[in-house]
Amino acid sequence: MIKLFQFHPAFGLPNPSPFCFKTETYLKMVNLDYEVVSTVNMSRTPKGKMPYIDDQGNGIADSGFIIKYLEKKYPVGLDTHLSNSEKAVAFSITRMLEEHYYWTLVYNRWIDDSNWPLVKKVYFGGMPLLIRDVVPAMIRKIVGRDLKGHGMARHSKDEIYDLGVDDVNALAAFLENKEFVMGDKVTNVDATAYAFIACTLHFPKSSPMVEAVKAHSNLRAYYKKMTTKYYPDTVLAI
Repeated sequence: MIKLFQFHPAFGLPNPSPFCFKTETYLKMVNLDYEVVSTVNMSRTPKGKMPYIDDQGNGIADSGFIIKYLEKKYPVGLDTHLSNSEKAVAFSITRMLEEHYYWTLVYNRWIDDSNWPLVKKVYFGGMPLLIRDVVPAMIRKIVGRDLKGHGMARHSKDEIYDLGVDDVNALAAFLENKEFVMGDKVTNVDATAYAFIACTLHFPKSSPMVEAVKAHSNLRAYYKKMTTKYYPDTVLAI
């Protein structure tokens, strides 16, 4: 059985990381048996990050590479009916969410001072008292450095949130009235789109991105449909 290593549940979701949540959603979408191993220890992961899987001794890290590996080994292939141009569109949407929108969520959780106390409590509240303040501060500093290196943190707070809202609006515009992102069948990009929408909505404090998602009836319907289908025990955020 496939072992999926990921962070502990938080914010009412099986995982607060959109990449971990994407991977688990994909496993559900293709109906592969798996076992979740919740951990915060990344020292033994192949690339020092989550998620990763262990499939009969094969350790694969990174959600994208995990999906590529699973598609090669198992008869899944959710995208086989798509044309090359449709696959290119799905690829672009995935990149928009994972390489751009993701950083607005990181800023919202880790850098925005109004949200940091909550994140610190949820992520680090179980740490021993002696390191409960030191370790979170160190990690937050690293996250801030990464955000600046990416370029996102070089913008103002309002500009960062505007960029996130633009991504949400673009996803809503492409989804239109379709059942799923690429049509009437789930495809790989749905694992990504759903994970990012859910991780946006389930954060306990509102943000411009949360309000943007709520403003689009098709995104709300899509979120509810995917949650009901794949995570029926999860309490809906809207």
